[in-house]
Amino acid sequence: MATRISVEEIKPGMILAKSIVDKNQREILSKGTKLTDYHKTLFKKWNLPHIIIEDDSEPVDSKSKGGIRDQAVQRVNKRIRWKPGHPIEEEIYEVAIQHAEHFLLNKEE
Repeated sequence: MATRISVEEIKPGMILAKSIVDKNQREILSKGTKLTDYHKTLFKKWNLPHIIIEDDSEPVDSKSKGGIRDQAVQRVNKRIRWKPGHPIEEEIYEVAIQHAEHFLLNKEE
């Protein structure tokens, strides 16, 4: 089941239950994404008033679950040899980390 919440209510660790699409219906953030404070900032910039999260999604500390976030950052840094210097690059970097976290979490289950 899913719940609609305001962007202000986002807590790190919540899971996106419905993909976010742009005005041309292109997916810009996929369903199942684990949200961070960075997403909250992005959604505000995009003037997105609310999102839909999974009901069973509980906020978690990004450093919990055995340092998955740290492992994901290391994994991405091994593959990306540059540091983000532009907001779009920062967004790409963050998405890469999220994908690595998702991979690592699913690998452990």
